[in-house]
Amino acid sequence: MKYIFLSLLFLSCAHRPPAQYNDPEITRVESERRSHLIGKWLGESSILELTHSGEYLEKDLQGKVTGEGIWGISAETYFVLNKQKQSLYQNYQILLLNQSEFTYQNSKTKEKFHFKRLQEI
Repeated sequence: MKYIFLSLLFLSCAHRPPAQYNDPEITRVESERRSHLIGKWLGESSILELTHSGEYLEKDLQGKVTGEGIWGISAETYFVLNKQKQSLYQNYQILLLNQSEFTYQNSKTKEKFHFKRLQEI
């Protein structure tokens, strides 16, 4: 009897459906916004590169790295976690985002940042 129970237990574990990693909360609009962000952007004082893998690199105009870490987007919020300063987690309200422009505002300081896609300059 215990062998039958163990067999049934192993069989039930073997037939579990695979885990779903797609987030059902991500809408088509959010997906499009995320795809708009991927690439290189030129701001007043920096160049921002956002990758498909969710990593970012920010350099000043002389090429010195000023920020490096991970980025993400959720609804109207763009956020970054800077690896160089582990306590530096920032979130920003997206004011404008399209194929050629990206403007966001710091949620705490209200400072605005405007970038243009680097290829179009």
